[in-house]
Amino acid sequence: MSVIFKTERLSLKIGSLQLKLDVIQNIDELFNELVSRPDDDPEVKDERIPYWAELWPSAVVLSEYLVSNGSLLKGKAVLEVGCGLGLSGIVAGMLGGNVVMTDYQNAALDFAAANWRLNNDTPVKTEILDWRSPGKTEKVDLILASDVAYESKVFRFLISTFKKLLRPTGTILLTEPNRKFAKDLISQLLKAGFTVQSETIHKQFQGVKHVVHLHRIQFAVSQLSVG
Repeated sequence: MSVIFKTERLSLKIGSLQLKLDVIQNIDELFNELVSRPDDDPEVKDERIPYWAELWPSAVVLSEYLVSNGSLLKGKAVLEVGCGLGLSGIVAGMLGGNVVMTDYQNAALDFAAANWRLNNDTPVKTEILDWRSPGKTEKVDLILASDVAYESKVFRFLISTFKKLLRPTGTILLTEPNRKFAKDLISQLLKAGFTVQSETIHKQFQGVKHVVHLHRIQFAVSQLSVG
């Protein structure tokens, strides 16, 4: 991508934590640069839309939940999928989790790692993760997934990635901003052998009221007995 990133540094209060986060100011330029490319460009053919560049309310809600439930993190293996700017993974690391941040695009991983260094003294591992073929990433205790339910066509790949990477007694925390078609993801998760506990959170973010659903997802007992 040829666009030069213009950034600003935000100061965020997430529960009891104070964080710094570099965010991208010229997001529209990233989208415009992508759509200006020819149809046969690999980035266009693979629809690598730079959703990662936005700080989404779902990431803030997930991060606040982690602060309120810190016992989920300490000493646990944590994988953030679709990490974007890295907020949720950074908070997990600050709360004692052993974090691996993953995304489909290198630019996102670069930003997430830089933001991690603003807030954590310890190193973080980053990996490219394609949900269509998640590779050999080790199983983890906790998967963080904020605003990953944005395209119905990826749901089956996302679910197969969850099944491959989550330990039998692990938990997935998924947040999504009340998109109607996200209900289909929950239905597919239930059919795939997961249990889902959901709550609705009303979040004021950047002067706008948002409705965010937080889903706590685990393997059903029947699935554990089969495994």
